[in-house]
Amino acid sequence: QGNEAQPEPVFTAPGGDVWFEVSELSWSKDGSRYAFATWERERDVLRIYAGKAEEGVKPELVLERRGNVGHEVVSSLAPKFTPDGKTLVAVLDEGGFRQPYVIDTEKKGVRPIVKGDFEAHNIVGFSNDSQHLYVLSNKGDFAAMNLFRVRISDGEMTALGVKGEYTRSAALTEDGRLAAVTSGNWAKRAELKLVDAAKPGDAKVITSGSHNPAWDDLNIIKPERTSFKNRHGDTIEAYVHAVATRAARRRVA
Repeated sequence: QGNEAQPEPVFTAPGGDVWFEVSELSWSKDGSRYAFATWERERDVLRIYAGKAEEGVKPELVLERRGNVGHEVVSSLAPKFTPDGKTLVAVLDEGGFRQPYVIDTEKKGVRPIVKGDFEAHNIVGFSNDSQHLYVLSNKGDFAAMNLFRVRISDGEMTALGVKGEYTRSAALTEDGRLAAVTSGNWAKRAELKLVDAAKPGDAKVITSGSHNPAWDDLNIIKPERTSFKNRHGDTIEAYVHAVATRAARRRVA
């Protein structure tokens, strides 16, 4: 049995002294289809492929972009199939911000799911009915990162996490109803929280009090949120960290 012939590979890439990245395979829920992305740094070529899980059937090129599309791009692209296997979604930088797009694997075209000046580059998962995707985004607050439910058909976005907090990571249940997130901000330490998609903005703290109380003695400076306009008219979000004088620290102590 150990000497049986191995199947021929369905995808290969030339070696040599070049930078060639391949993303992890993303499978449809039924295991019949897969997708992945490649990046050739020296040639500035980005490609996304979609294939069928059949021996000898090579994956099809469904999207190609050329030019400087960013470093470590294949990990951000994260091409994924919706649970029904009918829609392929990937993160592209077509309009200056990394956002999810629907890729038509038949016509080889793309359609933006959301629009606006914000980042939405981390796809967390999909609803079980394939109607919504969940993504981390800084829409509405460049100093934060929230979990959003996005309707794929028209891009309607609903913030699910706590406003003003930075969500560092998130994991979704298979049915898309609940999400575990790690979020906090400069003035409040991050905690693990449970987010219910049916109750936007109402996150249940799971690890409350998990930090050593001794850290509270170091909380002399409490940063405050602010914003200002730069010379180009852009709104810059910021935190102000007021530096306490030695006398003030003695009074606090």
